Amino acid sequence: MAFRGNPHRTYSVPPGLAGIVVTVRHRLGADTLQIISSWSGTRAAAARKRAHYSGPQPGNPTDSSLTMRGVRTLVLWDIDHTLIEMSGFSGEIYASVFLAVTGQPMERLADMSGRTDLAITVETLRLHGVAPTPETLQAFGSALAAGFSARREEIPAYGRVLAGARAALEALGTRPDVVQSVLTGNMEGIAVEKLTAFGLDRFVDFEAGAYGFDHTDRPPLVRLARERAARKYGEDFDQSTTVLIGDTPLDVEAGHRGGARVVAVATGSSDVEALRAAGAELVLTDLRETSDVVRAVLGVSAA
Repeated sequence: MAFRGNPHRTYSVPPGLAGIVVTVRHRLGADTLQIISSWSGTRAAAARKRAHYSGPQPGNPTDSSLTMRGVRTLVLWDIDHTLIEMSGFSGEIYASVFLAVTGQPMERLADMSGRTDLAITVETLRLHGVAPTPETLQAFGSALAAGFSARREEIPAYGRVLAGARAALEALGTRPDVVQSVLTGNMEGIAVEKLTAFGLDRFVDFEAGAYGFDHTDRPPLVRLARERAARKYGEDFDQSTTVLIGDTPLDVEAGHRGGARVVAVATGSSDVEALRAAGAELVLTDLRETSDVVRAVLGVSAA
């Protein structure tokens, strides 16, 4: 394409999509191009390219230096029931930690679905008449992380990677226009242990994520992850370029309140209808079809 006298700029479309249509839009007087790749009537990807000049405005190509910069998408993955499924392990760790920290047995664990470890810990302590003081919460969090670390070799026996999750992570991880991290109710140490145990850690940048001991509620985690990604990568990630992938209505709420678009997957306890009713931009039954996942992620970020 040629832009302001420079004919040497290129734009890459997603590979393997037959019949791709690329539309280039330029508003008169603007210094940006909008480039949209469409496939079968659906946006597969989009980018904004901005001209940066050094020296005078170009009357001809020899008068300037022109570079283009693409827009990346920050993809924030939930972990439990989105990428992996585990049963029983977390409850065992919570029970042993509760006894060690409080000196009394845990009789009841708070509901864990879609919630942060901090919220679960606070409620569980209160259910047993224990005040969730800062000191107690710090001790509990440290013991939780240590408990998972001590039993890391056992983690695979308690769970599995959900169908299509590894392929989806790998496909998105090869794209230069995507940054992958996690937005999870797990505290950071637990998130790292879980993904490492199943060989998924190499696909995500943990430094750009947000975790279950950062806040009791999920929505603030989205903004926190965006801020961390912006600091590391030197670019802003706003609602149009941040995509949260999760399996519960709480994930959908977190994305919308925190400033992200949401791709929901019905791989947990919530079905397709419940996730649509919660307002997710797109709902997938699962992650089995890698091309559908990639198109969904890039499509909602381009909308």
